[in-house]
Amino acid sequence: IMATMDTFVVREAEWQALPILNLHTTLALLIAVFSLNLFSTDRPVFWRERESGLSVAAFFVAKVVVNSIDLVLQCFLLTSVYFLIRQPVVSFLVFFPPFLLVTAAASGLGYMISTTFPPKHGPFITAIVIFVSCGLLGHPLRVETMADGKTLEVVLDTLSITRWTVGYYYLNFLADTDLSIFSSDPEAMELIAGIENIYTSPSLVPNTMLGVSAAIIFCISMGLVWHFVAFLRLMFSNRNRGHRRAAPWKQRLYRIQGCMADISFRVLGEERQARLIGAYHRYAPWERQA
Repeated sequence: IMATMDTFVVREAEWQALPILNLHTTLALLIAVFSLNLFSTDRPVFWRERESGLSVAAFFVAKVVVNSIDLVLQCFLLTSVYFLIRQPVVSFLVFFPPFLLVTAAASGLGYMISTTFPPKHGPFITAIVIFVSCGLLGHPLRVETMADGKTLEVVLDTLSITRWTVGYYYLNFLADTDLSIFSSDPEAMELIAGIENIYTSPSLVPNTMLGVSAAIIFCISMGLVWHFVAFLRLMFSNRNRGHRRAAPWKQRLYRIQGCMADISFRVLGEERQARLIGAYHRYAPWERQA
């Protein structure tokens, strides 16, 4: 729908940054909402298993790695469909990488929200956070206003995803495109120079750090920080509600009891096992005294 609107209805120019901003915001919302279900469902089961000796680190890493496959596929499908309809002048290799950065950062944000807030509030909180972080703070005019080299720029650089991804795409777009195709429109050339100045003028953080784009460093760092916060929430959440870790010998005893119950069920069957349990309760001496 967005590609159809930008191409055939609104007829957005190739050099404009707002269509890319809207697309990155849409992908961030999609990824973050999809990531909410990873840890918000079956919380009581996880808490019980954690107190029985489940490795939280292994559990977290396994679920995140498997879920990353779905996230990358969603990112690729959304990007490729938009690219096929929009047919931008840049190649797909230039168009696609910023979307991977959005996915890396937004997935960590979704995990953090899913482990911090109740499941019923997750989608609403995610929508507000993505709207502020990507839609408002990532707007080129907002970037130009807040990039003052002081506190506002620190807030912008650390909280906004699209502040980095849109600038990363736009600078690559300018480097990969022959701008002579827009030379017939002096107003367009002036606006292109203005947008380029917005993403190159901030002095607090250089565009490249140690030969790597600052957008890559900041987006991956944001994703890692939010992943780490989500892990800490899994590790320490619900510790004050009466759940205590059983002693090691009790854990082994519970495992043996569960194994014996499973063997009994497989050998005797459900009906015969129920009869034996009923007979045991009828004829046990302490049961008759009660």
